[in-house]
Amino acid sequence: MNISKKTGLMFLIIISVFFITSSLFAVNIYEGPNGEVYIGDSLPQELKEKGYRLKGAKKEESVTTAPAPARSQKAEEKTQSKKTSERRKFSIALPGDTWALEIDNLGFDIKQYDFSSEGKSVYVVAENKQTGMIMSVFSEKSPIKGNSKDARKFYWDGAKSHPVPDSEVKRYERGQISFVEYIVKTAFGMPLNQKNVYAYLVKYDTWSWIHLSKTDFKPGEEKLFDAVLNSVKIRDPYVPDAYENSRFGYHYYKQKKYKDAITYYSRAVEQFKKDSRPDKKIFYIVVEDLGIAYAYSGDNKKAMETFKYGESVDPKYPMFLYDIACVHAETGDLDNAISYLRKAFQNKANAMPGRPLPDPMKDSSFKNYYKNDKFIKAVNELYKN
Repeated sequence: MNISKKTGLMFLIIISVFFITSSLFAVNIYEGPNGEVYIGDSLPQELKEKGYRLKGAKKEESVTTAPAPARSQKAEEKTQSKKTSERRKFSIALPGDTWALEIDNLGFDIKQYDFSSEGKSVYVVAENKQTGMIMSVFSEKSPIKGNSKDARKFYWDGAKSHPVPDSEVKRYERGQISFVEYIVKTAFGMPLNQKNVYAYLVKYDTWSWIHLSKTDFKPGEEKLFDAVLNSVKIRDPYVPDAYENSRFGYHYYKQKKYKDAITYYSRAVEQFKKDSRPDKKIFYIVVEDLGIAYAYSGDNKKAMETFKYGESVDPKYPMFLYDIACVHAETGDLDNAISYLRKAFQNKANAMPGRPLPDPMKDSSFKNYYKNDKFIKAVNELYKN
């Protein structure tokens, strides 16, 4: 397994207490790749090397700066998560799969949606602020054959520790799904009354779990859990839509696996073309990323075609114009590079928030012209206007 026995049991208990006591204690909470928890002022180097991550703070990006044009990766991730949260259903799948785990969106906002670097596991965290429920979903490719009971045995029974005695744990099955249910009454001497339900599923070579939790659980709130769990379905066959293909493409783009990024981004662009009301921001980002992926793959012709398509969609969007200038510069056409730089800066007011035009004098696409008098003069004029 990619993330062996990943349950996150103690983390969700500790994080609930953390929110309650945050005004009293100044601590950091870290989660390891196997669901382990470390609490302290800072993370030891040996735990950093093991993949521990700080919870409750901005996640560190493991990928180096994306190629020009520069942009905010966190803003891009937030945009995609917001779009996913706005949809009526969550479709959770791994790149290349022909099926998806589908869950009704009952007021949840996506807080985290991460693939492993190889794209063989996915971890999603969502929160419903109105009900106070937290939902996490994990799926991974498994070399082990088995059913949902086997998955439950592996993840739950195989965990090193549990938050409650086994006598307080309820195990049961509904159809092809196996469950674990329990309530954590206290933590660190404080009342918690956190209800937890794990649902384990197996489809083909993929094992999954869904974890629902609610602190300060009250009688009658079982229906909140039932509403989510009763909506769980396996969609097979599954064809990713434009937004799902965009997420897959972005995953590979961050990994600098540009061939795979091109595969999914190309599909997304074709699907967006057929959408009468696509999300403008995501659509433009996908077109831009697709062109950059082509450029980084050494195919400037396809990169130019992609950016020109973007220009045809919105001739006043400055990043498409800037991208075209970059390709002209990369292919030795200084005159057209300058021409499109001027167009881009003339339309800089149309840039999206968080995505300002880069400085050509710091952009490697123009490195061959850093000492070129004609280029230097043109760039200086851009900033005078």
